[in-house]
Amino acid sequence: MARGHHGAVLRITPWHGEPHAVQVVAVAGPGPTVDELVDLAADLGRRGIRSAVTSALAAVDQEAFRSAGFVDHERLLLLHRALRTAGEAGRSTGRRSLLRSAVPATRPVRAGDHDAVLAMDQRAFAHASPVWQVDLTTMIDAARATDDHRWRLTRRSPATTGPAGHALTGRTGRSGFLQRLAVHPAAEGRGVGSLLVADALRWLVRTGARHAFVNTQPGNHRARSLYERHGFTLLPDGLDVLRLDLQNRDPGVTP
Repeated sequence: MARGHHGAVLRITPWHGEPHAVQVVAVAGPGPTVDELVDLAADLGRRGIRSAVTSALAAVDQEAFRSAGFVDHERLLLLHRALRTAGEAGRSTGRRSLLRSAVPATRPVRAGDHDAVLAMDQRAFAHASPVWQVDLTTMIDAARATDDHRWRLTRRSPATTGPAGHALTGRTGRSGFLQRLAVHPAAEGRGVGSLLVADALRWLVRTGARHAFVNTQPGNHRARSLYERHGFTLLPDGLDVLRLDLQNRDPGVTP
């Protein structure tokens, strides 16, 4: 952890598969200032770090990073769906009511499930960039980033012996976030992803969320199609992962 002199708390962790690279994630306090990020970059450079990568940032959160020298690394699509209140959804008689009764098809992810769930997740994102690779610390941080969360798995697929898929959903105030969704490659096309999305949306409605957001890779057409089938639409402003090259940077120079 690194704590800036203006109160920002940043988690610094190794970046997947790249020696001398780290990921910088704001986990508490106000957003980091330009001065805090410049000081952090200088400290990382002195420690032999050659590059730093951010988490996915909305445009409003990027300004300080860009002013400190961070540049575009990877673009993410951001999708949104409006949600009705539990009362409104409950009055609907349509087949696609989010609160329609159903036999429970998911259960909570427990401590004993972590290894199997993360192994399945790694298989699901085996061909994705390092931006999409997660570990248990990443999942716990994501859960703690929202006021409330729900981490569920399903085994409903004859194609797998372990988890067929999992989903981490968070809610802060009236906004909900599908923070992670992965389906075992052998279970693709069997309705597992749709089951998990519907389960997440039902929970968000029950807990009072009015909006749901999810991000995905621009080239992940299967995921985008899944979310659009569940009522999500693409927002014009996506998210960006930013990167700072420290290898050729003079730590004494402010951008």
